[in-house]
This record gives sequence, structure tokens and C-alpha cells, in this order.
Amino acid sequence: MKLTLPSYMLLVSLHSPAAAAFVLRATVLPSRVFRRLSIVPSVAVMSSNRKRSRSSALSTKAENGVPPPSVSSAPSIAIYWFRNALRLHDNPSLLSVCGGSGDCGNGVPDLVLPVYVWEDGDRRLVQTDGGPAAGRHRTAFVLESLSEISKKISDLPVPPSGSTAATGQHGGVGSRVFVLRGDPRDVLAETVKNLVSRGSKVHLVYECEVAAPQRTRDGEVIMRIRDELGRVADGNKGGDAAVEGVSGGGVDGSCKNPYKKVKPVGKKSGALDLFTYQRFETHGLHADGMERYLARSKGGAAPGTYGSFRKIFDALGPVPPCCGEAACIPPAPPVGWWGDAGMTYDVPGLEEFFSAKAGTVVKLSPGEYFPGGEDEALRRLTKTVTKRSSWAASFEKPKTSPNALDCDTTGLSPYVKHGCLSPRKFYHALSAVYAKHSKHSQPPVSLHGQLLWREYNYLTGYATPLFDKMEGNPVARNIPWDSDEEFLEAWRSSRTGYPFIDALMTQLRETGWLHHLGRHAVACFLTRGDLWQSWVEGAEVFEEYLIDADWAINNFNWQWLSCTAHFHQFFRCYSPVAFPKKTDKKGDYIRKWLPQFRDFPARYIYEPWEAPLEVQKKAGVVVGVNYPKPIVDHKKISKENMGRMKLAFDAHKAGNAV
Repeated sequence: MKLTLPSYMLLVSLHSPAAAAFVLRATVLPSRVFRRLSIVPSVAVMSSNRKRSRSSALSTKAENGVPPPSVSSAPSIAIYWFRNALRLHDNPSLLSVCGGSGDCGNGVPDLVLPVYVWEDGDRRLVQTDGGPAAGRHRTAFVLESLSEISKKISDLPVPPSGSTAATGQHGGVGSRVFVLRGDPRDVLAETVKNLVSRGSKVHLVYECEVAAPQRTRDGEVIMRIRDELGRVADGNKGGDAAVEGVSGGGVDGSCKNPYKKVKPVGKKSGALDLFTYQRFETHGLHADGMERYLARSKGGAAPGTYGSFRKIFDALGPVPPCCGEAACIPPAPPVGWWGDAGMTYDVPGLEEFFSAKAGTVVKLSPGEYFPGGEDEALRRLTKTVTKRSSWAASFEKPKTSPNALDCDTTGLSPYVKHGCLSPRKFYHALSAVYAKHSKHSQPPVSLHGQLLWREYNYLTGYATPLFDKMEGNPVARNIPWDSDEEFLEAWRSSRTGYPFIDALMTQLRETGWLHHLGRHAVACFLTRGDLWQSWVEGAEVFEEYLIDADWAINNFNWQWLSCTAHFHQFFRCYSPVAFPKKTDKKGDYIRKWLPQFRDFPARYIYEPWEAPLEVQKKAGVVVGVNYPKPIVDHKKISKENMGRMKLAFDAHKAGNAV
């Protein structure tokens, strides 16, 4: 089935509902799953209710002392919307409104408002519609990353005297990241409206998302802004209004400043003539990569295999070099111009969302704790890749250990996911390592290969309607999973009676991270291996707990491990007993994450129910008393489930519902 998924639009008029529908269809959803989005009334900006500190550089007095500009002298303002690009290095979208060392402050807006939109409650860092709010570890990681990038923004100098955005000319104040609280459709529309009402030309810049739910929200944000700015109604014979949207970054991967190219379009029609927006797709290895991949894909659909994707990837040529860093940033508009001058818009603290925690069940090693931020990302890149070049050059994913007592991989996935580390910087660091080692591993098992897997997962999620669902997902087999809340909760809370599975799920809850083979083992156990529960349920648990939860990668891997899509060898099943013994015969990993087993004999540690009762009592773990009995008999149920999978596969091939 052919997909039409243009990733950007140029000079699109929004003067009618039909045109508005076209914009959403062209920029948000594949044509076959397009749905018209209703526009609901805007609400006022929600923000932090904490009072401004005395030390704040943005005092109310200073803001109130700045007279509002006249329309003719109003400054141009860019709103830079931080999302998954929480860094200064190799950040083309941020560079576009700041300027680099050789072009600092020239060809950029007069003022720049850096913002991050934080949704509260059950919408906290949600990636899937109806999915769970992020747990403690991902929340903490993002907050730490936000605090760091805000400090870095505040430390950037203002443009030098003589530049087009020189400080002091437009009543700007010191910059930082201002955290808006609420629905991005509401708070961004309100912010734009407030600035436009002062006569300023406002340009919204953001890093677009690959995940379909986020792309939908992006389109709704633009439509809400249009609605707030009083778009000319249908049938109005006055001048047509237009909102300009352009893609950034350039298909050649260049880091030129596209802000200089943005010009108002359409006839004069009031507020809408003062708003433009620009989105960048640079969260992958190639700018505008998804559409460029699809343009080379058969039928405009994502290729069905990694090997086929590699050919497409290679055809695009070398991965572009990284951009330089922003060397300065124009001042921010005073808070009173766009928000509530009595609010601080600070980065919230973790304690606002989670109560104090007594600590983990074990003492974490440095490799098992993931502090957020660009600095930590670059430190780990140097430590795990540059300084361990031989290890990085010979890395092969299947040869790492799921039950290692410390992180057995680079541990960089949280930093790449949240944009603390540019994937291109990671890629080029690896290229430098490979250049020093004539013999090095190759994709798909190499570290380069893992970055290509990421691109492939992103493309599949980008091009597949309802990718996070089973029903209506064109690549998913419709498997008749059971629905047992007790099974799901036992798996989630480490009460399956299989120590290896329970230890893995404990590590997941305690640290927000699991080795990829550990993820494979618990995913197989929940779905086709033992409990026969839907992969969708498992994906939601991972989305809640994982620091590096990434919509496309998470859903792709759950589909793979459950044999719902991408992988068909259902007769290959992870044993919760035999598999971990290959790399940890003594069960040290279990002793670490399930401390009650510290004195349990290695002979029985993977199957404690096999130990004589007197051995169990002596070790302090009695199955059925203070540790659960096995939730299922793996040897028996795994064979039964293979039979169920065969029936589901046969029905899928025949085109019949199971």
C-alpha cells in the first residue's frame, strides 16, 4: 500500500478549512489515516504558581519598566520550542535563531524566547495516546537535562554590538529556558497571540517528532495558533491570510541559517501576517531523513527488512557533518509581554511529581545511574567510545551480557533519545574509531549498526498507520492474546516465580534501564513465551519505566519479540532458566537484584522450587511462602504457545481473523 507522507510544506495558505485540512494531512498524518482535527477554544496559559525569587534576572520591575513598542518598531521574535534536542552541539534548529561563532547575532531575530512545554498529571512526557505518564527515572532525567540546558542558554553571551540583534535595542532581558505548564496547543497559541498583539513578527521554531501521536499534536498546535490569531473565516471576501511553514536543516544536511529566508506571505490580513513557523527534522542521521528514505522505498512504504533499509540508507550518501554550536543568543522578551509577569516559569523539581524515595534495593554502580544532560552525554561518549576504541571497534551486540552487574553497553541510549547527544556526533565518533582499526565489527551487530537500526525503527513507525496498536496496524499480525490483569501485574511487579525475570523487572523499576537482551527476555516471557499477554500492554509498561523509552523503537521491538511483526521465528523462545545460565552460571545478577537470594545455592537459584525444602529454609527463601511459585510451567506452556502462534500465523497467511 502506498503512503504519501510529505514532511514539510512551503508557503501554505490557511485561508479556508480545506486548506487547513490539507496542512494537517501533509504535515502530520499519512493520507490513509488522516482525520480532521477539531479546533477547541483556547485557554489561558497555565504556568508555575511559584512566586518569583528575588535573585531572578527577570524581575517584575524590570519588565514593567519596559514600555510596549509601537507596531512599527516592534521587535521580531523567535519562539524556540525545546523538545528532544536538549543540547548546544549539533543543533541546527537552535543555531538558526542564534547564529554561530562566525555569524553571531546576524540574520537572526531581535529577541528569542526559549521554551519547553511541560504537561502535568497523566500527560507527563506521554508518547502514546492514552499511554502512561513517565515514571520517576525518565522524569528525573528530563528535568536534569532541562536544568542544564537552561543554564547553558543563560550563560551564552548576547549578540555583539553592531549585529542585527544587538542587546539593549528592543527591551529584551536575560535568557534561559522558560517552562510553560499545560497543553502545548493552549500555551503556545496563547504565547504567540500575546506577542503578536504587540505588533511583533513571531517565528516558531521546533524540532519535529517522528512519533505519529506527536506529529498529530504538532499539527494541532499550528492550527490552534491560527485559530487564536483570528484567521479569516470561510466566505470572508477580505484579504486572504497565510501562515508560512518551512522545513529546516536542508536535505543536504547543511547547517545554514534558514531564518534569513523566511518571509511573510499572502495578502495583508492582520495578525496572521505576523506569524511564521519552521520545523526541523534533525533527530536522525540525515536531515529530513524519513521522507528521503521513503522516496527511495518501493511503493512509498517502509522496507520490510533491515537489509533493504541499509541499501536505501547507503544510497543517501555519507552522514553529514555536525553543525557548530550557538555562540550567542538574542535577549528574551520580558515575561510580561507574553505571560504572567508574576510567575517564574522555572524548571520544576522532581519532588513536585514524586515523593521522597528511601532508595533502591541495592547500591547502584556508576554505570547504572543515568544523570541527565549534555555534559554527561559527552563524557560518556568519550569514556565508552573514544577512550575504549578497541572495545567500541569490536563491539557486537549479541555478545554482550543481559545479566552483567554493570552496564555492558555504551549506556548512551537515554542521551540519544532525549537529544542530549546528537546521533550524528555519535556516528562520527564511531567512524573515527573505525578509521583507527582496520578490523572492526559491521552492521547490523556493530555500534554503527545500532544507529542504523534506530533509523529503520523510526522509518517504520513514521510510515505505518496505527503503529502502536495491533488493530488496524497493516504490518501487525492479529494474534488473539489473552487478557489477564493478574498475570500482567505479577510480571510488572517481579512476582512471576522465575528469579531471572523478576530480577530483570526489578532492575527496570529501580534504574529505568535494562540491557537489550534483558528486554528481549521479559518481552518474550510476557507475550508468546509464557503468559500470552498482548505486546501493547508490555510496551506501555516500558514506556512508563524506561529512561530511553522511544515510541518507534519501543513498539517495533515489542512487535518483534512477540512475533507480531518483523520477525517470524516463533519457535525460538527465551528460556527464563537456560538463557541466563549462559552468561551467569552462579546467579550473581539475581543475588544483586533479589537480595533475598544472596545465600541461595547456585545449583537451584534459577529454579528455586527444585531445591529441597530444608535447603530453601536454610537460605531464607521458601517457595510459596515468601517467594511466589512459578506463575506457569515454562516447559509446558512454551510448547503450547508455539502451537497457538502457528495457528495465528496460518490464519494470517490465509487472511482470516483468528
